[in-house]
Amino acid sequence: MLTTQERWRGVHAIFDPIEPASAELRIARTKYNPLSEKIVPRLKLLLPHQKFVLAGGVGSGKSTELRATVEGLGDVKLVVLVDLWRHFESTVVDPGAIDHLQPAELVGLLGLAILRTGTDILGHQWRDLGNKLGNALAAIQSSSTDENKGPKLDVVALSRGIAVFVGGVVGAAAGPGGAIAGGAVVKTAIDGGLQLLDAVSESTTWEWKIGLRGRKRSSDQDAPVRAVLQATNALLDDLRAHYKRDIVLLLDGLDRVQDAATFEDLFVESRLVSELRCDLVATLELGLVQKYRARLHWCTPCDFTYVPVALQSDPSQPNIKGIEFFELLANQRFRKLGSAAPIATKFIHQLACKSGGRLRDFISLVREVAIQAMLEDVPNATSAHVLEAIDQLRRDRESGLNTDHIKVLTNVLLDPQHSLPAGDVALDLLNRQLLLAYPNESTWYLPHTILMPLLERAGATASASS
Repeated sequence: MLTTQERWRGVHAIFDPIEPASAELRIARTKYNPLSEKIVPRLKLLLPHQKFVLAGGVGSGKSTELRATVEGLGDVKLVVLVDLWRHFESTVVDPGAIDHLQPAELVGLLGLAILRTGTDILGHQWRDLGNKLGNALAAIQSSSTDENKGPKLDVVALSRGIAVFVGGVVGAAAGPGGAIAGGAVVKTAIDGGLQLLDAVSESTTWEWKIGLRGRKRSSDQDAPVRAVLQATNALLDDLRAHYKRDIVLLLDGLDRVQDAATFEDLFVESRLVSELRCDLVATLELGLVQKYRARLHWCTPCDFTYVPVALQSDPSQPNIKGIEFFELLANQRFRKLGSAAPIATKFIHQLACKSGGRLRDFISLVREVAIQAMLEDVPNATSAHVLEAIDQLRRDRESGLNTDHIKVLTNVLLDPQHSLPAGDVALDLLNRQLLLAYPNESTWYLPHTILMPLLERAGATASASS
């Protein structure tokens, strides 16, 4: 029999706002953003090198959906997932560097991920292809025009500094007990056949300097840049030919690129990513995708919107179907804990409404309710616990708002179509997840519901209802 504190610690652990949900905890988005269900059938088609973008805000659930694509593809393709944001946080140890990433560096990171997949999961013999990638990376690091100049890089050690999730393993794949080729060990087995090779200790010192501030931007025509692309494509071609499976690269974390100049350089002005000889699905920031949408010719953008918890026709009214999605999500996790739900359904609905339909906010709210209940050592959440969690989120989201922000939010709320306004203020609000996108025949927008009291004080909701 669990104690009260043990039950709430279980709730706190399973409602993790950062870690993507495993398949057993995922609630399929049949009505809202069924992107996995839409993209997987397309990726199964015998079409060359398809490219998709999941455009959404941080915390919208893109990472969970990205992993869900593996379930439908692992039986037909080799799937490699790379979390670039986590790589910059834990291995490069410079998260801000992702906002200064250059196209050749991005392609080089993907080449290293493919190299590690082949070496440590499949036991693949690369011949001289790995050395060619290493020489190309050294050349762009030194800004040399000769790929054989510049400091030598241990490309195998570098590749083991990148954590990769791999699905659809074939050939010399994982053996009994989780041991795999190359002496590496699968740290975690994820459902759907997705396996994790974590970054190993010997690669904690990242020797390849990437994302440096103030560096001159490269051109796709530069010889070292072309060499990185050619070396990465050679790895992809070799793996595909040997195992007779097409490759799908899933790129998580690129939605953390929020500098407009870097985004334009990576995905608008440069065509390197489009020239990769594999299928690709990447997560990008919604506001920047909207800004440059007409120029993103290399991919099919898919808006990854939030779950609507308010009605488009009347934002003051709750969207019951959207709220029920969060009820299902919460109950799925409570069942996993093997005990009765310690938070009443009416409170779950209240938290869902105040989350704005943003999964990370909802999960964070539930976790804060758990903390409040632990502080009082009571077995079930009370209205006071829920209100305290909501108030903390409100104060956090209101912080830093200025009159320009409030004006834009008010205009969106009063607009019958709830369209996205032009201008950088609206894009800033999108980046900060204070202006949220929702699905319908076309994407529409509302201020985060946690801001409604602020907008009411500004007179917006009274005007909207008149």
